[in-house]
Amino acid sequence: MITILTPVVIPIKSTKEQPFGIILLVPLCLAVVAHIDPAWLLAVQNWGTLLKSHLQVRWLNNRCSIASVASILLMTQ
Repeated sequence: MITILTPVVIPIKSTKEQPFGIILLVPLCLAVVAHIDPAWLLAVQNWGTLLKSHLQVRWLNNRCSIASVASILLMTQ
């Protein structure tokens, strides 16, 4: 999480700003994780019963792969 957010949220321009950037980044990452983890757990708690067949799991994997590639392409533009 810290690796992903560092260049996006806190673009550090000099070495004097680095400690301040890290001090801001750590609580920000903890806040993001504290909200995403429970939401993710609630969202996937019933997936085991929904994804009973191999085709359903494959369909989900394909959609996740497409979403990952799309997000990378959008970030590089």
